[in-house]
Amino acid sequence: MNNAGTRIERDLDVALSRLRQLGGAVVVMELPGTLGDSSAFADEVDQIQATASRDVGLATRELLLGRVNRLSAALERVNHSSLFPSEEDRDAMR
Repeated sequence: MNNAGTRIERDLDVALSRLRQLGGAVVVMELPGTLGDSSAFADEVDQIQATASRDVGLATRELLLGRVNRLSAALERVNHSSLFPSEEDRDAMR
């Protein structure tokens, strides 16, 4: 594998590690009731902070999944191109 492939593979490992740190599968916590109802939160601010924290976690996970998918596709292209050189590369090798 060339330098680009090695770098992509390393970046993919880092992204997968970060995704695992987030817990892989996301558990969406149910927020009880609406504002004003009796809930597990002390006040509206606690509920807003919990919602914001959950939203940031979901957004982070979504971005990481996108990065993993793009890096996987890039690594596949790099591996495929080294197995099947383009017409220009074959001409250069002759």
